[in-house]
Amino acid sequence: MSSHDIVLTHPQLDPNHPASATIFTNVSPLPVTLAVSLELTRAPEQPVARVVFRGLHIVTPNREHRVELKGPATTLTTVVAIYAPSMQAGEARDITLTVETPGTLVQARIVGFAPYDA
Repeated sequence: MSSHDIVLTHPQLDPNHPASATIFTNVSPLPVTLAVSLELTRAPEQPVARVVFRGLHIVTPNREHRVELKGPATTLTTVVAIYAPSMQAGEARDITLTVETPGTLVQARIVGFAPYDA
């Protein structure tokens, strides 16, 4: 598996469509667990910075995982474990990352990959 950094910021050119990118596509018939390193930075004048992972569940399509930064700090560095569902009926499964709040910058990198153990 190769890895690369994804850097997203909000606002972008169209404020009605927040910055979003696919961070992983599972083309395997088995689910996997990803370790995603996040560096989340908020503009000092903004009260919160929020990013959302989507595509985490097959049966519940709107299931998502949010990471937020509030309080006096302007930067959060963390690692998040994400479940990536298996490919279904020949359809690859995308995990996306969306920056929801203005003044937010996020840098993401997949730092770990393992078969999912239920």
